Amino acid sequence: LYAAETCFRALRSEPVHESMIKCGGYVLGEFGHHIAHKRDTSAEEQFALLKDKFVSCEQTETRLILLSAFVKIINAHPQSKGPVVEFIRTFTSTMDAEMQQRAVEYLALAADGREGMLETVLDMMPAFPERENMLTKKIRAREQAFNTTGVQAQREEEERTSHQAAANVDLGAAGSHAAGVSHGTKHKASAQQADLLDLAEPAPSGGGGGAGGGGGGRASGRDGPDR
Repeated sequence: LYAAETCFRALRSEPVHESMIKCGGYVLGEFGHHIAHKRDTSAEEQFALLKDKFVSCEQTETRLILLSAFVKIINAHPQSKGPVVEFIRTFTSTMDAEMQQRAVEYLALAADGREGMLETVLDMMPAFPERENMLTKKIRAREQAFNTTGVQAQREEEERTSHQAAANVDLGAAGSHAAGVSHGTKHKASAQQADLLDLAEPAPSGGGGGAGGGGGGRASGRDGPDR
């Protein structure tokens, strides 16, 4: 359905490359009946569009594809048989042998009373099943894997940052404790040094003088009797 509508719109645009005419003629011939229920893309509109492009075609191969599309329109839409048959009949006397033979064969298939044979030979293709393109599937799988890897990497980075912050906090606490211990040790050492300095101070001078005086007294006593 999407391909038929896209080709129909592409053929309506100008200019149209002959390769696009080949592609559009084949797609509309095989799947054009899926969009024929719409007014803008009815069987009559498809035939008029392909007929207009037929005149501008230069390659015989392209014209043969369009002739096949015309007769497939007859099979899918019998109400359009009259104008399509008249157009195909004009090529029964053409100088191109391949086109002449194909036109005669198609007219024979489209003759009255041979509808069963026409339907058998030109049976419409079934609707193309919707399925996911393999390339698109691979791209989506790769994107999903990339997103999963990115989320995992982000989580690992967040965990690493969290661990590093916790380690920095632990190092700060350990540094503060070590600084406190060092300060306490220095203070204790200073106190011990002050005690040692107190013990090393000399005795008071008054005590020494008293002892000296006592000695002097004893000396005076000894000198007394001699006198």
